[in-house]
Amino acid sequence: MRNGRRLTINHTVSSLLLALAVSACQARAPASVPSANSAQARYAVLTASCAHGNENDCFEAGNMVSKLRVSELQPCNADGAFCTRPGEDSAVAKKRLDEQSVELFGQACDADIPEGCSNAGVALGILGIEMGDEEYAPASARAEAYFERGCKLGSQSACMFRGSTARAK
Repeated sequence: MRNGRRLTINHTVSSLLLALAVSACQARAPASVPSANSAQARYAVLTASCAHGNENDCFEAGNMVSKLRVSELQPCNADGAFCTRPGEDSAVAKKRLDEQSVELFGQACDADIPEGCSNAGVALGILGIEMGDEEYAPASARAEAYFERGCKLGSQSACMFRGSTARAK
């Protein structure tokens, strides 16, 4: 039964990653892939703008984080966003990036950006895969709430992923 649960969870992870990739492709993207330094600078501008109430920039910053989350993270000495910090392995760095994605996309969702809701749910689903059962239930409920809200706001991907965070028994 454990292998069945793992298969279902792996299928769910694949589905959630595909949804995040589709959502990221639907979002506005820069014409070229920025270097690590310019990505850090753009991220800093976007998050500052987000903090001042520009929810579209919250969405864009969330997209940057989720795209870079799946790339190879390089070590850094500074407190950079897109790298493994001193004392941090890649799993911890990716978890930190997942948490940032949830926060940024959640802010976009709060501003009624439909794909922000969908992406917040997907990011929470990805984050939740590594959680224990006690932690997973609240994360799953939050993800489902994001999917429901995104669907009501018109996000097809959010509608498609409603119910996708349930764990196999």
